Amino acid sequence: FDVARYIISIFSDKAEYGLDDGMTNLRLQKLLYLAQGYYLAEYGRPLFNDDIEAWQYGPVVRDVYVKYSPFKSGILQDVPPEDGSLADDEEEMIIRVLGEFGKYSAGYLVNLTHAPGTPWDMVYDGEKRKIGKDRIKEYFSTGKKLTGTEELAERFATESAQKRGTTGHIVLPSDDYEEWEDSPDA
Repeated sequence: FDVARYIISIFSDKAEYGLDDGMTNLRLQKLLYLAQGYYLAEYGRPLFNDDIEAWQYGPVVRDVYVKYSPFKSGILQDVPPEDGSLADDEEEMIIRVLGEFGKYSAGYLVNLTHAPGTPWDMVYDGEKRKIGKDRIKEYFSTGKKLTGTEELAERFATESAQKRGTTGHIVLPSDDYEEWEDSPDA
């Protein structure tokens, strides 16, 4: 749950400043999948151990889904922040993924994960099925690379270690908000 809480913490701080429409369980599921995929491709090991399953609306980490299912389709709120147990490379990858995909709506991310040839597309047949980590790694190793977010990730990792809000949530550097604001679905 550390990776999920880390992502939620980042979006909680953004929502406090009116910069984002917040994190839903559906959106979180897609971002977890993308983070896992890019981490597997870059480091050869999983970002988290939970299996990812192919469900109707895309990849899902079942235990995370169940934990946040009481929110239904609403914004995830009052989630305790991640406790600092993530390694620097894990935090950096999450920030890189959020820099690339965090600006998109849940609907956009569902469509992205449903594209022909994706691990979800190769596994989903109307039934919930596990998407193997090897399949995810192979897909992300040969697919789109994360670009243009390394500087943001480096600055964020350095500053976030020192800038925690009074709630324990991570505070994004103010000059980076534009990275998150614009949504192609707005």
